[in-house]
Amino acid sequence: MKSFLIDIDNVDLVAKGIATKHKELSACLGNFNGIHLGHQMLLRDAKIDARYPLAVISFSSPLGEYNIENKDKEILLSNVQKEVQLNKLGVRYNIEIKLSEDFLELSPEVFINHFLMKLGVKEVFVGEDYHFGKDRKGDVNLLEKYFDVHKKTIYTYQGDKISTSDIIREIKAGNIALANHLLGRPFEMNGKVVEGLHNGKRIGFPTINLEPSVNYPLPKFGVYEVVCYILGIPYRGVANIGVHPTLDKLDKPSIEIHLLNFDKDVYGKTIYVEFLSKIRDEKEFENEEELVKQIELDIKSIKK
Repeated sequence: MKSFLIDIDNVDLVAKGIATKHKELSACLGNFNGIHLGHQMLLRDAKIDARYPLAVISFSSPLGEYNIENKDKEILLSNVQKEVQLNKLGVRYNIEIKLSEDFLELSPEVFINHFLMKLGVKEVFVGEDYHFGKDRKGDVNLLEKYFDVHKKTIYTYQGDKISTSDIIREIKAGNIALANHLLGRPFEMNGKVVEGLHNGKRIGFPTINLEPSVNYPLPKFGVYEVVCYILGIPYRGVANIGVHPTLDKLDKPSIEIHLLNFDKDVYGKTIYVEFLSKIRDEKEFENEEELVKQIELDIKSIKK
């Protein structure tokens, strides 16, 4: 799969590059910012029915610097994670249009002619509620004047449309099992291993501290069952998210992971952490001994 970031000025160059291999494309249009279960169903249908190489055409959003307290730009996927998910679903081209004030002023007709037509789009796959262009005036009816349109029913859960914002809300509420169901896969963070306070090692449960690569939604403070991938090898473990109030309470939350049967130095390495289920809320214990007993119970629960 190839990825492109395009804007008003370079669309001709990108289109020329694609046309050297494929002059005609099938395109899924939408805001594929989570590749959740609804997105996956649309993409799978498109892969089955597409007459040409399949492209996803969506819109870029600034990831920004990681800031665990910034609630405005929480995202489910880094660029790398998004590419991995799209590649699994058989997408040939991941085309993101760079958002700008100029782009947001484009009429639906200009968007069709300046972007979709130039990229060689011949047929499109969209959800039935898809809108685009300035003031969201473009819709499926307009697309049907230019393309062969495959209009797909919106996928729902308990009567409500599956949305990235709802999944983020469930993650922040600690409802990891439900969030994973709506995602169609475990919620995953990636980032680098950084130095911590080493309190875990001192009490017999060494941890690795994750500094996320982007501003993922932070699960509710508590302890979670996780699988951590280090150099491609999975390790089971428990992750604590919070300010660990019993020992050296922090001003800002941290993500600490204790892995079973693991004692290697991985500082500076990139790791991937899948959240499987919530074990309990974070709590303050009367003393260190009570904390140790609880951690032993947490580990015992995932060994079952």
